[in-house]
Amino acid sequence: MGLLNLFRFGKVLLGTAQAIRRQRQSAADLRALPTPDFVAACLTALNAPAAPWHGTARPPATDVDALADAVDLPGDLRDFYRVCDGFESDSEEFPGRIHRLRELRTGADRTPGLSGRLARYWTAHGHDAEQPDMIKVLPPDSLTAIVTADAACHVPPAVLDGMTLLGPPGDHEFTVIALRGLSDQLPAGSVLAVEAGGATLRRFPPLVVDACVAVFRVLSGGPTR
Repeated sequence: MGLLNLFRFGKVLLGTAQAIRRQRQSAADLRALPTPDFVAACLTALNAPAAPWHGTARPPATDVDALADAVDLPGDLRDFYRVCDGFESDSEEFPGRIHRLRELRTGADRTPGLSGRLARYWTAHGHDAEQPDMIKVLPPDSLTAIVTADAACHVPPAVLDGMTLLGPPGDHEFTVIALRGLSDQLPAGSVLAVEAGGATLRRFPPLVVDACVAVFRVLSGGPTR
């Protein structure tokens, strides 16, 4: 690699590191806000002029506590749903959203379940992981892991069926959150983005649909570092 290419590569790495630091600080700042201000700040960020996603907060449901009890929702997420019933997109072209409280479902509530969807993908496309029949989970914010594919941990597919979907799942691509801790590597608030037969532990995703995930991540008290 020539000197100019090394310089360009270093510049990309530096820019990525700076972006990750900004995302972490933004999450910490958001978490410190009262819930109504938190919701307003999230919508302001999501509706930025250059962002492809634009939407609004739905009015809160009239039976928030009963619905929250039904899915054993943690306190901070209950506060979120007391302020609004999730976010709705203004555009069918970019439909990313946060589910209504009454729409929250675990992976097992879908047909087929999320573990079954993943199994079908592995059957059709193969399964590239060090541990057979386990999901490789890549760590968040790690350039090294992207290059080397080193796993943060491996989890059984059945774990997905007990996690809560943040939006409508695809055949083999979906995003879920652990409302309760699953392990030392997957504490409460852990978000897994599942695609291509594997998963990535998400912290501060930059894209529109993932911005909804970031809302849940911050509310559920996941680590910011």
